[in-house]
Amino acid sequence: MTADGQTDSQRAYGNDCFGFGTFPGQYGMALLVHPKLQIRADQIRTFQQFLWKDLPGHTAPMNEDGTPWYSDEEWDAMRLASKNFADVPIQLPNGTVLHALISHPTPPAFDGPERRNVLRNHDEIALIRAYIDGEPALYDDAGKTGGLKLDANFVILGDLNCDPADGSGVDMTMFSQLFSSDLIADDTHPASSIRVEKLDRTDTARFGLRVDYVLPSSGITVTETGVWRDPGDADQFPSDHFPVWAEVIVP
Repeated sequence: MTADGQTDSQRAYGNDCFGFGTFPGQYGMALLVHPKLQIRADQIRTFQQFLWKDLPGHTAPMNEDGTPWYSDEEWDAMRLASKNFADVPIQLPNGTVLHALISHPTPPAFDGPERRNVLRNHDEIALIRAYIDGEPALYDDAGKTGGLKLDANFVILGDLNCDPADGSGVDMTMFSQLFSSDLIADDTHPASSIRVEKLDRTDTARFGLRVDYVLPSSGITVTETGVWRDPGDADQFPSDHFPVWAEVIVP
């Protein structure tokens, strides 16, 4: 139950939570790895409780009259991650460690003139950039500060809810925050060989946008990428998103 008495299964309950959901765990994330790979569980870092106001360069939502949209009490408690941002180190058979950076930023929609979800989506993606840049102001849920080591191998994974060119997010977010980074490999524009009416080959969602990503670090060689669509009956796919895949060579 939320502070004002809303119970789960209600949309009002979701709107009163740090991240929208009509029940705890809705829109959560899962990471599956091959049995030959090892998740270094003791080295996982999560940033679920990192405060929005503590992100360097953040943009706080404002009312049309210029006053803050959140009250002081709300802003002091407002988390940045609508679900979580996690660094999951995975040890490969040769001993190399690959950091899976996973998140699911809020959709840049379902708000009002204050654009709280639009701005939060931008800043959740900016958190990823700050982390790979080694930003010292960051702190994880265990209290450890700083970001990723600059020589680390990583891959950014998730439904970022942000199209590079279309949609309702802050203009150029993917370019300014991720594609422009020298630490990230050049965008390969994953595409599907299966046509679906009204969708571009690079769209990863049925609503006609590219919002799901696999973005390896620049030291990783990308050999092939794609967007997987069911060749049997793409119109009956059990999700409004299609999986994005990449084959890579990790040094």
